Amino acid sequence: LQVEQIAGREEELMNRLRQLVSIKISAGRIRLHGDYRLEEILSAGNDFMFFDFAGDTTRPMSERRLKHSPLKDVADLLRSFHYAALASLNEQVEIGTIPAERLNDLEPWAAAWYRWVSAAFLRTYQQEMAGTGLLPPDEITTAVLLEAFMLEKAARELMWEVHNRPTWARIPAQGILDLLGDPPDPS
Repeated sequence: LQVEQIAGREEELMNRLRQLVSIKISAGRIRLHGDYRLEEILSAGNDFMFFDFAGDTTRPMSERRLKHSPLKDVADLLRSFHYAALASLNEQVEIGTIPAERLNDLEPWAAAWYRWVSAAFLRTYQQEMAGTGLLPPDEITTAVLLEAFMLEKAARELMWEVHNRPTWARIPAQGILDLLGDPPDPS
């Protein structure tokens, strides 16, 4: 059902992505992790270690070597927070800890956790990156760029899930719908 909702909003989705060509983006680019997820981070006392810098192995090495906006890795991590929240519920249903009929009652709690963690991370990230020249100087350009990267990541996740774990496709599909917001009122 969610995939059908996305298909019905294709023009709106394309218009969101077209915003990128209408704005001037002045920000630095760096080499990225390329597949930055919570499972690629180890906490070691008062420090963190990042590993597996192979990037998205479905993309050619020549593309993975290119420099990009660091917001691309930020989008990956924000999508990882979304997965962490909803995948844990899926897993509990699969092993029988949570009855499937309770999923709709629990998902708003998972979504609230995701929004809170994402906002806290993003606020801190932007504070730490201020003045580095790696982020666009204005919030609107930053938001448009981050949204485009998140839509791209969620679309790639959706394709993977449809082909490999169809019952989980609702996670990235919901992520796309959340980014699009409520559909416009036809009246």
